[in-house]
Formats: sequence, structure tokens, C-alpha cells
Amino acid sequence: MQNKKSLDLGCNNRPRNPYHCENLYGVDLGNFEIENVTYKQANLALEPIPFENDYFDYVTAFDFIEHIPRILLKGEITRAPFIELMNEIWRSNSHYENTFQIKWLYL
Repeated sequence: MQNKKSLDLGCNNRPRNPYHCENLYGVDLGNFEIENVTYKQANLALEPIPFENDYFDYVTAFDFIEHIPRILLKGEITRAPFIELMNEIWRSNSHYENTFQIKWLYL
């Protein structure tokens, strides 16, 4: 897709581009240099998405979002990193796609 931008959250060193956008971006904990990708290192459980508002056309997260804590306690401060990240994705004003694995526990 010409002049479209896609961000892959938790991409490791291989961001996915399911919408075949011309401009691909990635964010993860690791410190990677990825050819033809604008990559930024960030801990999304503690930090905002390191890009401007309304910057992306698409945001994806493959097998990532389930790793973000729902509640985080530090002393007397309680945070909700999962909700904070969802708010960050919402401010991007883009199409969001999330996939994750469901593992069933049989007793």
C-alpha cells in the first residue's frame, strides 16, 4: 500500500506487515537494527508507544498483547499497563489487529 504506515508491536527482530504497507515500523524490548524498518526500543508495559499521535494507518500485535500485565503494583501506586497500552493504540487512530494463542487447560 503506497505511502501507508504500519507499526508492529512486540515485533522482535522480524516485524510483520500483513497489509503490505510501504513504510514498516517496529517496537520491542530488544535492541535491533532491522533493514528497511524504522525500529524503536521500548518497554510498552511501562512506556508509551514512541511515535506521534495519528502516525500509523495500521497497528498490529502478534502474540504480544497477552504479555502486558493487567495490573502493576509499585509501592502504593497501582497501574493498569494493559489499559494504558490500549489507550496508546487508540490514540494512534489506526486500524488495529491483534492475534494471540489460546491454550486450554484440561483437568
